[in-house]
Formats: sequence, C-alpha cells, structure tokens
Amino acid sequence: MREKEKLRQTLASIKNSICLTSDVWTACTSEGYICLSAHFVDDDWKLNSKILNFAHMPPPHSGVELASKLFGFLKEWRIEKKVLSLTLDNASSNDNMQGILKERLSLHDSMLYDVWKIEVLLNENLSNEDLMVSDMCKRMKEKFDKYWNQYSVVLAFGAILDPRIKLSMLKFFYSKLDDDPIKCQEKMLIVKTKLYKLFQQYSNVNQTSSSQPRSSSVTISHTQSGGEIKNKGKRIYDEIMAYESQTIRNAGKSELDLYLEEPKLEFA
Repeated sequence: MREKEKLRQTLASIKNSICLTSDVWTACTSEGYICLSAHFVDDDWKLNSKILNFAHMPPPHSGVELASKLFGFLKEWRIEKKVLSLTLDNASSNDNMQGILKERLSLHDSMLYDVWKIEVLLNENLSNEDLMVSDMCKRMKEKFDKYWNQYSVVLAFGAILDPRIKLSMLKFFYSKLDDDPIKCQEKMLIVKTKLYKLFQQYSNVNQTSSSQPRSSSVTISHTQSGGEIKNKGKRIYDEIMAYESQTIRNAGKSELDLYLEEPKLEFA
C-alpha cells in the first residue's frame, strides 16, 4: 500500500499529461481480466510506465461496463483530469467505450454535473433500508434544497452555453432527478424563460451602446497611422456584425435561437 500511495503522489505532482493503455482478455478458465497502464514523463524527463490496475472484469465486456470500470480506476488514482490519450485494441466494444469515457471525463469538469450527481445520490438513499443512512440523507437533502435551489439555474445556464451539452443533456439530468415528466418540463421552462430574459437584457444594452452617436474626427494628414488603420478595421467588423444581426432579426430568430438549434459539438 505504501508503494501505491507513493505512486499516487507521483502522479499528482507531475505537471504533464498521462497516456494510458488498456486491454481486456478472457483466461482459459473463462474469467475476464482488465489491465490499465500509465505512461508519463517525470520531472527528471524520464519516461515511466506503470501498471495501475490489474483486476477481475466479469462479463458483459460492453462499452458501458468497460467505461465505468476505467473511469473508476482513474478516480481511484485521481488522474481523471490528466488523461491525454488512451490506446486500446480493435475490439468493437472499445469503439463505444471510448465515446462514453470521453463524455464522462468532459462532464467531470462541469460543476452542474457534480451537483447533479450529489442530488441523484441523495434521492437514491432517501429510502435506504439503513435508517441511519436514510435519516442522514433526508437532513442533507433539506440543506441541499435550501442552498442549491437558486444556484441550479445559474449552473444550468453554464451547461446550456457549453456547445457539447445544450438543452438535450440538461433535460436528461432533470429527468433522472424526477420521474414526473411534467415537473421536468416545468424545470426546463423556468430555465429557458430566465435564459431568454437574460439574453434580452444583454441585447438591449448592446443595442443602446451601438446606437450612441460617434464623434467625428478630422483628418490631419493623408498618411494613415497604425491606430487609424486599426480603427478602420474595427468599424468594418462592427458593420459586419450589425449586418449579421439584422439578417437574423429579419429571419425572426435571435442569436440564442440559432445557437440552440445548431447541433451539439462532440466531446473531444
């Protein structure tokens, strides 16, 4: 255990990213196993290769199960934010697994996701058979609702403005918190209404500032200075943005409408 803790401290201290390799196979006894290795350059510029986990991997060896197992390993070693690459063999399940794992690693950086996980965990244990656990969760849930109810809308804004998440994944989060689809729709409506209200306030401020009269300038010489060229470039950029905004308004849609209608980006 001392060697494991020493390696964990080493992984925590290195400033570089970590490359991983993993493999799953079935022994002659029909038992499944999984191995995870880390490869990194330490502070002395030496390449290190360490086996982090060698564990039993019962079936099914599906993409979901493999992603869950590997993510647990990464959390155990506290390196989930340091992963640069993961090299695998050409098993078909790995194609699905890597997409799931990338999504979980990306979501791990989202504060909304962290808060959502806590609420899901509390809800699941409200009716725990252990009365001590259920009582503790009920008291924690009261505090959670008191302090996070208002902030959840702000965190939802951050998730929507992440082009990989937007509204569809936010709806998934809410559906896991409440089995009632009507309540889920109500939460979504509240968030969308407040988001559009905030967007409209910023739009009004922007329109007010852009409609202010500009002071005229007197040309002293025919030679343009660097500052004049820069200002001219900015005026052209402002005109382009104004043209695009007018085109959007003519189509009856706001920039927020267009953003929400665009397809989500893939998790990189």
